[in-house]
Amino acid sequence: MAENNGTLAESRPPMRGLVAVASWLCCVVVCGLALDSVLRTSAILDGEVTSYLWDRPWWHALLFVVVVAGMWAAKNRGQRPSAPAVTPWQMYAAALLCAAILFALGLVFVLTAQVYPAADQLFTLEAGRALASGDASPLAAPGYLDLYPNQTGLAVYFAMLHGLFGADDWLAAQIVNAVSLAVVPILLAQITFSVFRSRRTAAVCAVLFTICTPLFFYTAFVYGTLTGLALALGAILLLLRFFAEPQIGIAVACAVCIALAILLRQNYLIFLVGMALCAAYYLWTRRGDRTGFALRAALLVVLLAVFLVPFGARQAVADATGMPASGGVPAAAFTAMGMQEGYGAPGWWNDYNKATYIRSGYDTDATRAAAKAEIADRAAAFRENPGDALRFYYLKSTSMWNNPTFQSFWILDNAPDNRLSDTAAGRGLLPGGALRAVLTGAQNLAQTFILLCAAWFF
Repeated sequence: MAENNGTLAESRPPMRGLVAVASWLCCVVVCGLALDSVLRTSAILDGEVTSYLWDRPWWHALLFVVVVAGMWAAKNRGQRPSAPAVTPWQMYAAALLCAAILFALGLVFVLTAQVYPAADQLFTLEAGRALASGDASPLAAPGYLDLYPNQTGLAVYFAMLHGLFGADDWLAAQIVNAVSLAVVPILLAQITFSVFRSRRTAAVCAVLFTICTPLFFYTAFVYGTLTGLALALGAILLLLRFFAEPQIGIAVACAVCIALAILLRQNYLIFLVGMALCAAYYLWTRRGDRTGFALRAALLVVLLAVFLVPFGARQAVADATGMPASGGVPAAAFTAMGMQEGYGAPGWWNDYNKATYIRSGYDTDATRAAAKAEIADRAAAFRENPGDALRFYYLKSTSMWNNPTFQSFWILDNAPDNRLSDTAAGRGLLPGGALRAVLTGAQNLAQTFILLCAAWFF
């Protein structure tokens, strides 16, 4: 695997240039985010409204000194006696220990906190319950799945849980989240080892994920996010194994994992894009090697075919229920909304896409035309006022990428019902709680640490 990773960039000089340019662009973006993380922090303090707060740069400056000292020590490590090598057993033991800790804590949390889903979590869950009972009305206008057919895969997943667990389907989903959370450090350790060939680095990666608190609270998020993450990481690991040992079975398993992740959350399409680009890069750098060329090309074809999975799933559900497949709110309406001022932050949700679809008589084509006109108007306004465009996209970007808690506490605050106040630890997680304050401050510094390390990597 080490040889494979090296030859990808080394065997083709033009590719080395492209990789260098991409690395520098990533470095510029990451350095900008790191600087922003030092100076300011975005936080959701009231409802889903983003507040932009000035940070405490001296704490981040101290962290910067620590990180630089650590990098210097790592760079000069070769001049010192080597530390004992980490054995395969120790690497897997570390990952399994992290997994056990996360599962135990996650299971205790979801069973004691009893955070009932709200907003789109609840709407999708209710649509799944309806499908499980034979009611196809969510697929027809003005049903939720007619508005947002991209949620069909998640609704089918909830329908399966409802069939198995009845009214406790939401709790079953949270337990599955706890299992998915536990799987992630194991997958991350294996992916890290596949890329860097260092068991020590792989073990450290598993430990660092374990202390990343925002995703822990996502166990209460009944939205397919954690389960989709575990599936997507599984697909990446299989992709790396295919690069090392091309086999059609591995390619198919990789495609199945990423397809299931996308069915749960279409956000994981970005993983598929990256995987397809890596597969194309892999194929290109070995185009002169005819041995196994068809198999490597098949990998790319299989991954590209996964892009059709969401449409196929919607059609399958439509055929099973006898309801016509809906185009729903088109992607252009989401793009237009992302260029508008929002209630929570610039470019955030403001109900434009749904309202436009309803005003257009639930007509996807008419909604798309209206959205494209809105996009053109907003683009023209940004061209006329570049300062406004800079302000808009800076605030939009920092609200997404400079929120250290990643909206994890919002999940708890927005729940219509929970039992957090029943325990001392739960009360500490409520607004104003000491535990929440400590975790928020720690994650704020951790975010800067991650960005600084990413900048060093690039």
